[in-house]
Amino acid sequence: NFGSPGYVDSFLPNKDLDRLYFQATLMCPLYYQVVTRWAARSNGIVPLNVQEGSTFTSLKRPDRAIQKTLRNYKQDPSFLVDILRNSIVFPTVKDMARCLEVIRSENQAVIVRVKSRMTDDALAEKTASYRDVCINLRLVNKESILMGTENHVVELQLLLHDIAKIKNDEGHARYVTFRNVSCT
Repeated sequence: NFGSPGYVDSFLPNKDLDRLYFQATLMCPLYYQVVTRWAARSNGIVPLNVQEGSTFTSLKRPDRAIQKTLRNYKQDPSFLVDILRNSIVFPTVKDMARCLEVIRSENQAVIVRVKSRMTDDALAEKTASYRDVCINLRLVNKESILMGTENHVVELQLLLHDIAKIKNDEGHARYVTFRNVSCT
């Protein structure tokens, strides 16, 4: 019962950055497994990070998480929803839409937010002409509950192949410059 001794509200925001990173690290293998399944069911691929020899299931660099917390979230890390993130790349918009339907159809995926930068509303001056569909979600299944990570929000970027081609070190460096100038 709410308010009784020993009751813990599992939906309270997590304001501890170390705990957020701990949860994200625990979730990496499970998240990769789920994302790979979604990609296979929707004609997508999970790209490899050739330089690191791993997939793009990655953790946000702590210095960037701190910067984002200070700049955007009034020192409240509970708003960070992209510490653990991954991407799926698609040949067509139709395949991308299919993936979104696959995710929505799964009981274990609790979608927190969908941000589309594919529409005309996604102004070039706010996105640096970058286009994707960014989904923030929680994985709620037996494994995540056992790990205590069922409330941890992760990010999934759905990208078209042509956009993914320019998402490299040079393209990211341009984005960082854009972001720092606009202070986001």
